[in-house]
Amino acid sequence: MTAPVFVDTNVLLYAMDTADAEKHRAASAWRVELWKSRRGRLSYQVLQEFYVQAVRKNPQGADAAEAEVRDLFAWDPVVVDAAVLEAAWRLRRRYSLSFWDALVVGAANYTFTLGSYEFNGIVLGSIGALVSYQVLRLLGARGAGR
Repeated sequence: MTAPVFVDTNVLLYAMDTADAEKHRAASAWRVELWKSRRGRLSYQVLQEFYVQAVRKNPQGADAAEAEVRDLFAWDPVVVDAAVLEAAWRLRRRYSLSFWDALVVGAANYTFTLGSYEFNGIVLGSIGALVSYQVLRLLGARGAGR
């Protein structure tokens, strides 16, 4: 298990826009990898920004932008709720970020609650690494015992 990767609007836009070939290739490859690994993560804010910018660049591409947003629902978008807004305000003040950038960072550092335990950001990545290690260790032990 590997930690999710939070994707910002620009990656989605570059993956659809061929005007800058190098950025298009890199963003497309990254997007394909995230689909294959099922690690892509984003927020509804990112989806909204993507749709607005994609249609602004290409008004005839509204249907394609809508289809892309619908596909990306599979990435389980983070809902911008009161907790995300509070985090964004704290980040904006502490790091002098724009509100929109702080909102993206606040959504990326989402929290997962299991019973009375809360896991967020780096903790989720660490848990993923530990679980992966233990599963591979067990598989290796089974293979060595044959």
